[in-house]
Amino acid sequence: MPTVKIPKDILRVILAAVYFLASTVFTVYVLMSQLLPTKYAVLLILTVMVLLAAVLSLLLTKKKTWKLLTAAALVLISFGVYIVGTLVLRDVNRLIDKVSTSLEENDYSVIVMNGSSYQTAEEVDSVNVALVNDECQAVLTQLLPNNKDYALRIYSNYPDLVEALYDGREELIFIDEAFREIIRLTRSGFNTDTRVLASTNPDVLTGLTAGMENDYINLPDVTDGDDEPEGTESTTTTGERIERIPRRDPERGEYTDYGSRLTSGAEPFTMIISGMDCYGDITRKSNSDVNIVLAVNPQKNELFMVPVPRDAYVTLAETGYKDKLTHAGSLGVEATKKSVANAMGMPIDYYVKVNFSTLEELVDLLGGITIDNPYEFTSAYHYPVGQLRVDGKRALMYSRERYHLPRGDFDRGMNQTRVIRGIINEVIKPYQLTRFGALLEQLSASFITDLPDHVIRAIIQEQIDNGGTWTVNATSIKATGQMGLPSYMMPGWNLYFAILNEESVAEARNKLLAVLEDD
Repeated sequence: MPTVKIPKDILRVILAAVYFLASTVFTVYVLMSQLLPTKYAVLLILTVMVLLAAVLSLLLTKKKTWKLLTAAALVLISFGVYIVGTLVLRDVNRLIDKVSTSLEENDYSVIVMNGSSYQTAEEVDSVNVALVNDECQAVLTQLLPNNKDYALRIYSNYPDLVEALYDGREELIFIDEAFREIIRLTRSGFNTDTRVLASTNPDVLTGLTAGMENDYINLPDVTDGDDEPEGTESTTTTGERIERIPRRDPERGEYTDYGSRLTSGAEPFTMIISGMDCYGDITRKSNSDVNIVLAVNPQKNELFMVPVPRDAYVTLAETGYKDKLTHAGSLGVEATKKSVANAMGMPIDYYVKVNFSTLEELVDLLGGITIDNPYEFTSAYHYPVGQLRVDGKRALMYSRERYHLPRGDFDRGMNQTRVIRGIINEVIKPYQLTRFGALLEQLSASFITDLPDHVIRAIIQEQIDNGGTWTVNATSIKATGQMGLPSYMMPGWNLYFAILNEESVAEARNKLLAVLEDD
């Protein structure tokens, strides 16, 4: 069979057409990503046009070997840049899309004691269901498909609900997994004393066997007497009976919804970093053990941080009742943001929810960070005073420690701001570009935010345009410890609370707002 030879002129034309198409696609992709400032976008377009003109000229003019070799070299170099640039932009776009579109999710489970005769959810028939939130009828039907003619017994809080399961008043309970941490604080053996009969997410139980915090002291529950009014009955629209089992009301607090100021570009804004001090999916709700208010001014490369104590006695958004700030996390990061905004007396525009358990990997990917430690202490590691270079394990332990610090949780909050400052200072170093892909992959699993896509891109543009280091400062809020105040989620328990000093709050608020001002 004769061999078909393609004329060299046609090959040159095909190569020129492919190069023209690749150059056009790459340029359009870069511009659509909206990550380059205008001057760099113009420079990119001009560079691509000059290269394109040179390659086309070399390929389509007189046939000389040096022209062909030069064109081939330019094509290869250009294709290499296009491929690397496209992959980097793809990772950046994927990260921005993931963190700015991910939403918190609710997981629900049906729980029985280990000794229960029920082995599967399908066996449950005509059994009353005890729960706190009665707005989950569809989920109950999904998890207990054969349960008919049952009553919903509504408890006002999870400690009472779990107590009823333990003492045999209830055969099974239905829980929102976001409150498992609160349950575990009141019943340390809950994870081993009970089992999940059915769940919307069976994997949610991974890693929930950590020890209790030491600031919870059990007091006898008040379940009888005049403080406990009789339950009331009603029916649902589907015919199930509802019996409400109330108890004493916790303390109501003052609440103002300060709202959020939506920005359209790289404008100054406020946000809260709300941190889960646990393992698991960042989209799952859990106690918020780290809450740091930030004022960010991308135009001045200035950032100011104010940690709010996890035990701060605040009015929880969506409830109107007072409790520990950390408990707001079980209601969701939006509730945490609004609760802190109310306590600070100022709008908080956005949130970033982070998983501090991934901090170790992130710091190691950066090759370590530098922190400026003001107090010498020893916990899992020894931390002398001064500039310290720490790896992931030491950074994580440093951000968690509070019992060996002069002011406990208040100093822990400031240490967390030092870790954040260290991460920021490390990330902006030019050589970190060599770890860019791995950093993006780690970051994508570490946080979610409601910062809009276009604002994130505008901030990146601003940083590329102006560059330079960031000025990062922080201050703490003074507070007074007090035991035994009414708790919305854990009534009857003798808890430690931090009563925020209003003058200190006002001073911190003024410093945050000052960062937002133009020069």
